[in-house]
Amino acid sequence: MSGSAQTTILNEHAASSPPTTLSPECGTVVGEIKLRGSFRYFCQIALTALPLFIADFTAVFVGVCLSYGIVSLVVESVALQPLLIALQAAGSMVLVSLLQRSYPGCGIHPVIELKNGVIATCATFALLVGANFTRLDSFADASMLLGAFVLALLLVPLCKSLARSLCARFSWWGFPALVFSSADDEGVLKKLAANRRMGIRAIGIIAEPHSVWQQEPVEADLFLGAPEEAAAIADERGIYWAVISGPDLSTGQTDWQQNVEAQLAVFPRVLVLSNDFEMPSLWRQSADLNGTPATLFESKLMLRSARLLKRACDLVICLFVSLFCLPLIAVLALAVKCTSAGPAFYAHRRLGRNGKSFRAWKLRSMYMNADQLLAKYLDSDASLKKEWELTHKLKSDPRITRIGRLLRATSLDELPQIWNVLRGEMSLVGPRPIVDEEIPKYRDKYQLYSKVTPGVTGLWQISGRNHTTYEERVAYDAYYVRNWSLWLDLYILTRTIKVVLLRDGAF
Repeated sequence: MSGSAQTTILNEHAASSPPTTLSPECGTVVGEIKLRGSFRYFCQIALTALPLFIADFTAVFVGVCLSYGIVSLVVESVALQPLLIALQAAGSMVLVSLLQRSYPGCGIHPVIELKNGVIATCATFALLVGANFTRLDSFADASMLLGAFVLALLLVPLCKSLARSLCARFSWWGFPALVFSSADDEGVLKKLAANRRMGIRAIGIIAEPHSVWQQEPVEADLFLGAPEEAAAIADERGIYWAVISGPDLSTGQTDWQQNVEAQLAVFPRVLVLSNDFEMPSLWRQSADLNGTPATLFESKLMLRSARLLKRACDLVICLFVSLFCLPLIAVLALAVKCTSAGPAFYAHRRLGRNGKSFRAWKLRSMYMNADQLLAKYLDSDASLKKEWELTHKLKSDPRITRIGRLLRATSLDELPQIWNVLRGEMSLVGPRPIVDEEIPKYRDKYQLYSKVTPGVTGLWQISGRNHTTYEERVAYDAYYVRNWSLWLDLYILTRTIKVVLLRDGAF
């Protein structure tokens, strides 16, 4: 995920509808694609959509069967026929997803896919309850449907994520794409390769030869040709996606831009990448200003109503989680107390919303004379001092106790921050709280950062954490503030569980 990249999916027209503004030569190519490429395009859609189709069907079907098995063991027998209900639910899930246009699901952000999946699951079980309302004669029947609904909410995103991860390894899955660029854009190819789960496979670069080689040369096999050759290349290789990248897109009409616009008529899907403005990229709408295309952005976290909703969710989740976490915190606090001298808990002064300071609580993971140990350690090694100045982190930190290393690796040392969340000083999800010395590192982004409540976990934690640079951390924080929604929070919370279990980026 990129904090500054903004993507917009355009040109929803069909491949079989060539515009009338093209030259006769280009029109001939489009006609050939229409005649010879329609079946190939359909096959690409089918191959890409089928795994996600199966994932949705399987998740709901298994959810109903599991719920039936659990309820049958606990309470009286269920009157509803489980296989019939499972088929109804799974079929409805696929139908609702089709109406949402969730298949083949290429180019969609994981947060949007999570949102669509939850909405589709809710609609599916609403239809299921309506169709079987007269047959719900017992508590067991209602319990089975409720249990199936909860399990489906968990299994649908899990199965879909697993399907994407598995299929992304194969060349038959997803859509090949051409990258149009007015300059060397090998970096875009690398980004697309690193995000194969999106279902877009970059084949190579379409550009004017002189612009490709004027900077650092790209690999010869990545340069496919000039813009006027794009339609023929797309037809030959069965390519129906185009990715446009390059700063020249925001400038006036150039020969290069005119050539690209003419060739884009043969692509049913176009993905536009732009770094011109650091604006929200998840929640935006297309608009029109007297014939001029426009985009409406909304930073939801700047709205008071959104902050109140986020606060209500924090309280509900924290009160529920506290029932399980308080005994664990007590055990860990005892372990800290028994293994090193000093208190079990530690509070550090941090900056919160609007620059207001507060004490962020943690289980103590350092020795009591940590500052003296750190100063001595940094004075003895210039490379370590540079590492500290860049990230305020050390991979081999002499201040950390033995039990502290375990707590940090599993992020269990941050469990007491539930108290900060209940007090309103922190949120479950948000930018990590910083200290005064870190403000200069945020530069112009600090004003944006200070508008929101810091979080226990956030986008930085699930995106590499300590393996990222501080500049990337700032970009993640800015991206989160601009693109906040409850769906993004839910996505980050679910990903946090995975990151904690795998100890990804923690030290």
